[in-house]
Order: sequence, then structure tokens, then C-alpha cells
Amino acid sequence: MKQRRRISESAGMSLSQFDLSFVAVGPQRTGTTWLYEMLRGHPQICMPEAVKETMFFDKRFGRGIDWYATYFDHGKEEQINGEVAPTYFDTSGVPERVNEIAPDCEIIISLRHPAERAFSLYLHHLKKGRVPPSLWDAIEQKPRILTAGNYSEHIPRWKSIFGKEQIHFLFLSDIHNRPREALRRVCDWIGVKWESSWFSGVNQSVNTKSMPRSPFLANLVSHLVTKIHGYGLHSIVKIGKKMGIKKALYSKKENKLPKMSEEEKRKLTDLYKEDINYVEKETKKSMKSWRK
Repeated sequence: MKQRRRISESAGMSLSQFDLSFVAVGPQRTGTTWLYEMLRGHPQICMPEAVKETMFFDKRFGRGIDWYATYFDHGKEEQINGEVAPTYFDTSGVPERVNEIAPDCEIIISLRHPAERAFSLYLHHLKKGRVPPSLWDAIEQKPRILTAGNYSEHIPRWKSIFGKEQIHFLFLSDIHNRPREALRRVCDWIGVKWESSWFSGVNQSVNTKSMPRSPFLANLVSHLVTKIHGYGLHSIVKIGKKMGIKKALYSKKENKLPKMSEEEKRKLTDLYKEDINYVEKETKKSMKSWRK
């Protein structure tokens, strides 16, 4: 197992007895919530509990390493620290910031058919009332739906900072088809023991698949939750969940989110040709299924 080490003073930050051993950087909608739920229950791993994503390296870096370290205060000396942060993947400057704080950090990049990932992120925003019903209008409003899947642009940035030897690729297809094996490989990569009994929920789904009763209200609540998390008042969000606010916002399962049409998938896949070719070359894994 990796040992904690003392980081040096950097970017005006104070010395701290804190070491970040791994970061799963996403991108969004590639199984990161599942990975977080699995790893946070591992007895050798300490992860943020109050909130899944601290947003430290992309939005709150100026708050300093001591602020970030408070999210790991509950950890034990023998545990390693890690974060699952899907918005880090495609944000400019994040690889350099992570390297500045933790140059030995292991990087986990989760991958998914880029067209399916883009559509899933569109659905994520749609169910929160953030975008119009049309996929292409939604992309125009939130270009990140599309650009976060530009693997051939973003992966080289991480490689240039950490090198290939510190990057582990995790495919969503493996999470779906061979979840225990996929998780075991992650554990091996970050240097912790693997015990199947620790991961009883390995096959469970963790995301809502229904439309909101009111897109306007869903958007309002989503915006409010983001603000509350930004102020560090994570307990308030937890109380809201316990009160059933999320359940009240979303309709029954019969009112499901829309499905991607064949035309939409074809157009998106054509846009990602270069990225599919890049992943195939980089991982030495056939991406034939992604080209369909």
C-alpha cells in the first residue's frame, strides 16, 4: 500500500500532513458514482463523506490544501486518500494542479462509448431541468455535453503530466459486464487489498432514470443544492434527501427519460471518430462496438 508523505509548500499553500493517493477524474456519466460508492466503503481507503465531489482542483483550488484536507479528517493513519471527481477530466489546468499537490497520484480515467456518454449527460441535465428537450439545443446551451467526450484532446493532457504509467483506464462496459473484476483491477492499481465481501452492492444501479414532475422546480432545487454545497453546508443537502425531496421531484418509473435515436447515435458517433480511434490505439483494445 502507498504510504502517506509530507507535501511541500506550494502555490502559497501551507505544509500539511496530507497525501492524495488517487483521483478518478471521469469524465461525467462513465460510472464514477458507482466507483465512488464502491471505494468509499473500503477499509483501507478514505474518501470525502459529506459530498462526493469537492470541486477543489477545478473550482476551489484557491481555498488551499488545508481546506481540501478537511474532507479527509475522518481518515485513519493506515488509510490512503482518494477522490472521485468527474468534472476534473476535461477542465483546463486540473492535471497541473493535481500534479502540484500530488505528483505520485494515480489517475483513473473511466471511459464509455462517447456518443452514449454525451446522451447520458444530456439526460442528466434534462432531468434536472437545465436544458431544453432537444438534444442539439441542449448541446448548444451546454457544449460540455459534447466536448467532455473528446478523449483524444483530454487524455493526452493527463498523460503529458503524469505519464502512461500512472494512468489506469476503466471501461463502463466492464463495470456492467464484469463489475467485480473491474473493481478488483482498480484496487490492485491503487494498492489496496481486494475482498469481494466488502462490495455487496457491486451490481446495483445508483442513478435516477425518471423525468422530473416539474423541470422548472427541478432546476431550481439543483441550483440551490449546488449553492449549498459551495458553502460547505453538505449536511443540509443530506437532510433534504432524508425528507424525500428527491422522490417528490421525480415522477414514477413509467415516465422515463427519452432514449437516443439511431440517427442521434450515428451523428454523435461520426463526431467522435477521432476520439474512438485514439482510445483504441491508446488502450490496445478493439473499439469495434463503439463504431456501430
